[in-house]
Amino acid sequence: MQHHPLERKIPPVILFVIALAAQYFSLQWFENLTVLWPFPLIGYGVCLLFSLGFGLGGVWAFYVAKTTVDPIRLEKTTTMVTGGVFRFSRNPMYVGLAFLLLGIAYYLQNVAALVVVWLFVLYLQRFQIEPEERFLVQHFGDVYRDYQAKVRRWL
Repeated sequence: MQHHPLERKIPPVILFVIALAAQYFSLQWFENLTVLWPFPLIGYGVCLLFSLGFGLGGVWAFYVAKTTVDPIRLEKTTTMVTGGVFRFSRNPMYVGLAFLLLGIAYYLQNVAALVVVWLFVLYLQRFQIEPEERFLVQHFGDVYRDYQAKVRRWL
């Protein structure tokens, strides 16, 4: 099977930083897309809490399982983690990054910043998550397929 050259090339944290920069610049480029959503700081705070819960919960679960959090070098994967936040999402660390971007977009009160979140999720799913899942199916077989059938990719 031929893979797209962008698959697993940009680490998700770098992609997050690019998305964050795009959100910042969206304020200058699309200032006419500013909206007034209620309670911007509270909206940001709620998203931040979800972000920390999912993101740090995922990192902690990998640490406890003594497996790698490196999303580029999947061959270092030693254990399939299904406990903790992985009971709610197959990708809690990515959910955490997406929630943080969502909270920032809400705080910035700009529709273009919100579109950046959507683009981040689409890119991440196509070029990071789908290749990871192909690897995990190959590596763990039916055990991973059973997990896929029970737990959603995002939430």
